[in-house]
Amino acid sequence: MIGIAPSADFEAAAYPAKAFILAAGGPGKRGARGTAHSARLGCYRTFRFDRLLCQFQNLRGDDRFGNEFLFHLYFHYIPSQTEWNAPLLLQREIIEVPSMSDLAFLFPGQGSQFAGMGQRLAEEFPIARETFAEADEALGFALSKLCFSGPDEELKKTANTQPAIVATSTAAYRVLAELGHQPSMVAGHSLGEYSALVANGCLEFGAALRLVRARGQFMQDAVPEGVGAMAALLKLPEDKLDQVLQNAAQGEIVTAANFNSPDQIVIAGHAAAVERAMQLAKEAGAKRAIRLPVSAPFHCPLMLPAQEKLKPQVHATVFHLFSVPLINNWQARVVTDPASARVGLIEQIPNPVRWTESIRDLARHGITRFIEVGPGSVLLGLCRSINPSLRGRKFGEPADLHPLAADASA
Repeated sequence: MIGIAPSADFEAAAYPAKAFILAAGGPGKRGARGTAHSARLGCYRTFRFDRLLCQFQNLRGDDRFGNEFLFHLYFHYIPSQTEWNAPLLLQREIIEVPSMSDLAFLFPGQGSQFAGMGQRLAEEFPIARETFAEADEALGFALSKLCFSGPDEELKKTANTQPAIVATSTAAYRVLAELGHQPSMVAGHSLGEYSALVANGCLEFGAALRLVRARGQFMQDAVPEGVGAMAALLKLPEDKLDQVLQNAAQGEIVTAANFNSPDQIVIAGHAAAVERAMQLAKEAGAKRAIRLPVSAPFHCPLMLPAQEKLKPQVHATVFHLFSVPLINNWQARVVTDPASARVGLIEQIPNPVRWTESIRDLARHGITRFIEVGPGSVLLGLCRSINPSLRGRKFGEPADLHPLAADASA
């Protein structure tokens, strides 16, 4: 059956698809039925048209034999009543892909960046090269050069890091999509949620880049340098966290920022309060407490000014219907509509990333396999710690395709 489809005013997605249907027919239910029949689809979905050519990209469906495929529909409005019942199939090309009902794509966040990321993808795959060129055009500067060559001090600046990771993750996703790999769910760690929303069609690539560029700058500006800090607490007994944070605050802010795994919780807040929490955590049984080399205290109430600045930009951005569901960060729940995705991007800024709950929720929804899509492999380790039964791979370099191919043939 046809899954979630964009509305009739949907603009073309930023990337091409190998599978598409070009058809002509009438508006409304009768035309949709006729077009679906001509395309040999098992069912149809009603669309309302208000212009001559409507584009529906990344629809997921199956034919009468149960073969799943991803396709694009280009539907031409023929106003003549007599022609509604005779839609003309001009061109049809469906590339079948294996069912991926148990596969999720996971997208990394800040901290996974490195100089050289995405370069080999761009050298080997035209779609990746086009993605970086699109990123350069969208932002008005050579983001691709920063990804490929650095320097590190520029790449580490939050306003640069965030679009660089989204661009690299999107390039990797588009390579996988072009090769026929499609997930049934997506999730992203903090910044990675933007990449996930590009992958499921909710956000246009250029719009996502502009949002995260602003997000990075607003987050950096929210707290003067040296005022805030973040630290990772390793193997702190779960029942000790609240008391540690409460005792460490002493009138300042220190809260949980990332629930990364059962063994790793990241805290953020005022620098002095974070230092006190590190000491108290060790006294409460934490194996280690490590100060993180970050430029700002992310995902804590000190980010409220950044949230207020980003909110109008998020509201001004077009969010489309999804192709597959998202597990969001701030609630760790399944999201299937654009309005909820929009709220999630706003609310995640001062609230913790609930990654442990997110991965457990993926498993509850039948996910048994995942691919970390983008630079690095941080999420691989975290996911194995959360649920060792999940089978994970990463894809950020051409060489990563070999294990994926081996899995497919196993």
